[in-house]
Amino acid sequence: MTSCAKDKFRCNNKSIEKSHKCDHRNDCGDNSDEQECNFPACHEDQFRCANALCIPRRWHCDGHKDCPDGSDEDNCTAIACPDSKFLCPKEQRCIEKSKLCNNERDCDDGSDETTACLAVLCPSLGCEYACRASLVGGQCYCPPGKQVSNDTRTCIDKNECEEWGNCDQHCVNTDGSYKCMCTVDSCYRTTQGALPSLSQTNPG
Repeated sequence: MTSCAKDKFRCNNKSIEKSHKCDHRNDCGDNSDEQECNFPACHEDQFRCANALCIPRRWHCDGHKDCPDGSDEDNCTAIACPDSKFLCPKEQRCIEKSKLCNNERDCDDGSDETTACLAVLCPSLGCEYACRASLVGGQCYCPPGKQVSNDTRTCIDKNECEEWGNCDQHCVNTDGSYKCMCTVDSCYRTTQGALPSLSQTNPG
């Protein structure tokens, strides 16, 4: 039997960091580090992976493996893509709509680059930022950190804090970007490639 230091967790055949115990990952190899874990229950709008991790329910059977073990794509008889994605019919896989009509073949059958990709409507759309070819003849789009408003032509701030997975702890939305805040004595980082710096702010 493997002997371990007090600050380690003992698997059947090796030692791992205690912080790796109950982290939804099979660090021991025999999954013993994921046994007897008190994981919180998932919300109604979440799906529980086989490793007990909770992900947004809309990611279940969307053609992309979001669970580390891929269990969100097991036994899926039909792929349902969210509104922000396009279904490649041949391989039953969802891709981002931003990949449509960009002269790059992302679907195996090229359906994302179909001849229906046109920009004939762009001159009449009055897009605030820019217009690109689409399946419907043209579509306004916005720079990173912004999104198209309900009028389909102007740009408004995108609240990245409403999207799951952008920040591990506390998220602060800013105009055109966002900040991830950590607890006291932890780090503070921003998007846009900024270098991390220490923060003593406790967001509570």
